[in-house]
Amino acid sequence: MLVKIYTLQSTRNLSDIRYVGKTIQKLNSRLSQHLSLARNKAKRHVYNWIRKELLEGYEISIIEIDTNQVIGY
Repeated sequence: MLVKIYTLQSTRNLSDIRYVGKTIQKLNSRLSQHLSLARNKAKRHVYNWIRKELLEGYEISIIEIDTNQVIGY
């Protein structure tokens, strides 16, 4: 099974990494989940940040930084 390590950044400053995560999902699906949780007022720092960036007109980008083959994930 492939595990992807990814970052979330705002188009305000793409060199400013605000979140690092891992997933076995497609990255577009994982980003959609993050955006949905932020819109539904989930109470975590990352979702507060996403809401703020979207409110100010910026977009959130997801970027894969590594992929690992994992057995028994």
